[in-house]
Amino acid sequence: MKKKGFTLVELLAIIAILAIIITISMFAYNKIQAKIVAQQLENDITYILTAAEDYAHQNGFTVDKTVTVDYLVKRGLITADDDNDQIINPQTKKKMNCLEINIHYDNTNQSYEAKFTNPNKLDCD
Repeated sequence: MKKKGFTLVELLAIIAILAIIITISMFAYNKIQAKIVAQQLENDITYILTAAEDYAHQNGFTVDKTVTVDYLVKRGLITADDDNDQIINPQTKKKMNCLEINIHYDNTNQSYEAKFTNPNKLDCD
């Protein structure tokens, strides 16, 4: 009479194969998640700078001006990420409200360009 079932070696082989598949999928998942967070930060930056340019356009600025992210939130030009009117950097999970934005008025094109004062530092300490 034959016994049905798997041998210990077969079970260990299956477990090893599953462990390899899970490890590979975790690396892929982490890489995809990092790309999503980076894209979210890029979208947030574009959103903030566009709001600053819109603010300058609505108020007819003809000179350069500096505003903070917090100023734009309090004016209702940016929707906060939480109930405390905070904009959160998705990569570092730190606040972005203290960041300064320079709004430059171009007389030639009569247009506005907004840039962060320090583009290498995108959160508050």
